[in-house]
Amino acid sequence: MIHEFPLLRSLDPHHARLGYLGALSAVAVRNLDTYDAIVARFSDLLFERYYVDEPRYAEAMRHVDEVFVKELTQRAERDAEENPAAILAPMDSKSGWLTRSEFWLYDRRLPSHVGYLMERHAGRTVDLARWMGILLPTLDLSETGFLLQYLLTGGGGHDPAELNCLVVQSRPALTLLYMKLLFSSEILFPSLISELVERVESHRRVATRGADGLLRASVARLMGALGEPTDPEDVLAFREVSEFNTAVLKSPSTEENYLRPRLEMLVDVGVLERRSGAVPERAGAFPWDVSDRTAILARALAPLAANPRSLDTFLDEDFVATCAPAIGLQVRKARMPEEMLIWFARAYALVHREIGFTPGRTVAELASLLAAEQGVRLEMKELFSLVSIVPSGQYAKYFQFSGGSRFDLEFMIKVSPDLLPLLEEASRLDNHASRGSAQ
Repeated sequence: MIHEFPLLRSLDPHHARLGYLGALSAVAVRNLDTYDAIVARFSDLLFERYYVDEPRYAEAMRHVDEVFVKELTQRAERDAEENPAAILAPMDSKSGWLTRSEFWLYDRRLPSHVGYLMERHAGRTVDLARWMGILLPTLDLSETGFLLQYLLTGGGGHDPAELNCLVVQSRPALTLLYMKLLFSSEILFPSLISELVERVESHRRVATRGADGLLRASVARLMGALGEPTDPEDVLAFREVSEFNTAVLKSPSTEENYLRPRLEMLVDVGVLERRSGAVPERAGAFPWDVSDRTAILARALAPLAANPRSLDTFLDEDFVATCAPAIGLQVRKARMPEEMLIWFARAYALVHREIGFTPGRTVAELASLLAAEQGVRLEMKELFSLVSIVPSGQYAKYFQFSGGSRFDLEFMIKVSPDLLPLLEEASRLDNHASRGSAQ
């Protein structure tokens, strides 16, 4: 039973592109930080200028969606107010520029090209990162933020300036982590996705505002599924949902501005499609299309949409089985305990702390994501159930526990580097024996 219903109450158009969170994680640190310092580093990454006479300008332009090449070329011709150096340059010189973020946003790999984050609004991404648990209240990276940074940069092996951090679908494990961030931060998403697919399949009108507004219908659906509070501890959480509903119904522009970034986030992870076209839509227009992946996800989310209180159970027991097929991954159960422990040991080797113990949840989360990427379904609960019995099994000497308890989801752990080769050998022998039996 959960007594908090997570809602992203203050989303706005500056939050449309989910990948800005990845860019922020790439410049965040794991110790105390200040708001001004992290915004400055974030801005330095996004808004570094590529001048038109630089080789990297031409190289970046090669990756731009051809629909936007002309527009960006014209935009690079900054006026003197934006580019003071222009008034001093010879008439035939090229002094224009584009920012790294402009090149990133119009990359042909992005499924949507709206939502450019202007420099004066860079702090809005910091706000979103705190709401979604990527940054702690002290502005240092959380464990989840660290995993986002790791999957994006390969553990520091890639300079974020050489990547396109806005490409959320650069690898399946990264896409799945973004999806988990969405579901853990917003109890509304299952209702929203279910409502959208049902409306489209029944040929009912969908709009961003008004009587046919998708958001107002989704919030009503959520409130109906939650029911009236019967536990005193639920009263405050219900009040927050009710206040959100009031805000949605109060103003058509608020209703639309709250909905659009949510749908764009679903576009980023590949479970919704945005119709192409550079012309801004009129108020109330609905430029998104459901796809087979949207329908797959909606069907899998039906139990959660009907019972939103089961969110924590879903995240720990059914997340991979639900979301992996929606992004095109086919997953199977692990064939033996050793296969599950292999993924745990591999994840530990990648993200363990050099000194002291490493949070078990961090290791299990990465193990689950990496396994899914390779077609193996490992849910958090089953990983923790397995690790909890390790001290009584044959691999006990390779594990050390500290802090909390191995029977909850927050223990700290050390794993011997000798474990992984031992498990891989056991897995090879088992596979060989299985093939022999089959023959």
